[in-house]
Amino acid sequence: MCGLRKGEAEALTVNDISFSSSTINVNKTYDRTNHIVTTPKTKNSVRTVYMIDELKNVLHELIDIHKKCEGFDGDALIFGFNTYISESTLKR
Repeated sequence: MCGLRKGEAEALTVNDISFSSSTINVNKTYDRTNHIVTTPKTKNSVRTVYMIDELKNVLHELIDIHKKCEGFDGDALIFGFNTYISESTLKR
């Protein structure tokens, strides 16, 4: 997924996605062991990643689905909406 670590992808929120610039702002990671969101592994891990059109389209569709859910806001998780996805789901 565009060079993101699993924890970085799990921590992505709607606010991290910019469709106008086709970018993903990577600024946090989900620590599955301690069940917390924290800063990425290194300073250089905080970065902006370019989205290819196919990913942009898929994320746009997913966010449109999220927008229909009660409680939607910019802090909604991209993967899981309001809860972190399970390890087994992540491995699929």
